[in-house]
Amino acid sequence: MKPSLMQQTNLGKPTFADSQLHAENPTTKSQSARANDASEGSRLPSMDSSSLSSLQSRLLENGFLEDDPRFVHIYHPQHYHASGIPRSHIFAASDGVAYSVAEAEAILKGPLEIPSFQRFKRGVQRIFEDIANSNFAGKVASYIPQLASADPTLFGVSFCSIDGQRFSLGDSTTDFCMQSCVKPVTYSIALEELGEEVVHSHIGREPSGKSFNHLSLLDLPKIPHNPMINAGAIMSASLVGRNLPAYQRFGRVQN
Repeated sequence: MKPSLMQQTNLGKPTFADSQLHAENPTTKSQSARANDASEGSRLPSMDSSSLSSLQSRLLENGFLEDDPRFVHIYHPQHYHASGIPRSHIFAASDGVAYSVAEAEAILKGPLEIPSFQRFKRGVQRIFEDIANSNFAGKVASYIPQLASADPTLFGVSFCSIDGQRFSLGDSTTDFCMQSCVKPVTYSIALEELGEEVVHSHIGREPSGKSFNHLSLLDLPKIPHNPMINAGAIMSASLVGRNLPAYQRFGRVQN
């Protein structure tokens, strides 16, 4: 059986907000700072097809895929053409296009978290193939129906750097039951929707010192210790899309 810990779905598409993580590294400018630095000089009034193709190739070579929302204008400029604007002047058609170019040039200028992305990707692929070609014994967990019905032959890996450089191998697009792995995802969505102050008025941030499924609350206030124990995870789920009908709330997490 392939190791279940390696079964991962495609990671969430990076957003411009993801780049704020760089700000914590004093030796590396954040993507937003790099984009701002470049924006003054990179808002080109026009860019021909050859230059556009070159920029697309550089982005792909470094792991920035076509569904990255930061670069949708670059990969799909035809959707942003104003009527009568020639292709050679596509970057005059939309401020969003110009901003994508500025950000792309700033990010590619580096330093990137994975500077030799293709080399890194080949290394991970060799490890993946070594594991995929191994023989595994054992069986899937049977104490939960969703786990018992899992296909033990599936094996996939997805990778995303802090810059949003991505690639996937194997059965990476197959849905699978995340179980407790969804706890940080649900918590993050709640933070995104409601903010830290609201979320932590319902969920604490203290270690419980007990098992993950222990029924206990903080003394004061009477809330779950943290979002990673079951009580806190249930509270996180209750905060996601709380004004939406149940079917839409589920889709909010799933998508």
